[in-house]
Amino acid sequence: MSDLSARFAQVLAGRRIEALVIGASAGGVDALVGLLPALPVSRTLAAVCILHVPGDRESRLAELFDARLDLPVREATDKETIEPGTLYFAGAGYHLSIEPDRVFSLSCEP
Repeated sequence: MSDLSARFAQVLAGRRIEALVIGASAGGVDALVGLLPALPVSRTLAAVCILHVPGDRESRLAELFDARLDLPVREATDKETIEPGTLYFAGAGYHLSIEPDRVFSLSCEP
């Protein structure tokens, strides 16, 4: 277990946390390359990453991190139920929200 993984485990110990949500600008990809492999995503914890990717570009974040991580990685779809042990990325040009019934909601409003 890396030092970062150990610190995450210590912070999360004894807490009921269902998802870890990370937001970053487009320049945050480099930080995520170092951070995501150390996250304690397990069968009980999902992770959601929201990075700004303009709608006129194709996001390849799920593909990039799927090759680097030992867990399922995919782009979230509207009304999809959040699965523990999975890393989700918002699609290009979308805002990604989590509704009270633990499903994703995608929107394009300003």
